[in-house]
Amino acid sequence: MKFLLFLVYYIEGFMMAIAACCAIGLALAFFVAIAKSFRRPKNLLLALMYCVLAFISYELFIGGFFLAGWIGDRTHYSGQNGIIVGAIFPGIISLKIIPQFLRIASLQTSGTHVE
Repeated sequence: MKFLLFLVYYIEGFMMAIAACCAIGLALAFFVAIAKSFRRPKNLLLALMYCVLAFISYELFIGGFFLAGWIGDRTHYSGQNGIIVGAIFPGIISLKIIPQFLRIASLQTSGTHVE
């Protein structure tokens, strides 16, 4: 049973790392859109979208802590170190998401169609 709890926490840590990197990337994209809104007023709508998505990603990240606490209360906190292991080992790969958000934001705010 402890291994299954560790596995659940490991996956949760990985998902929280992805949500945190998405929130950081979208927050930076928000600032890119605001900076380029002087040339193109349509970028304010993009900035609003980036801000809302960053907030949703942030809430998913924070919700992971509440989920871990809820599960931990019922299992006497067995295997919770899996969150740290999941956030660090495969979670470090999710740092590559941040520059991708900045690249997409710079293309979208320039008026280029991005697929």
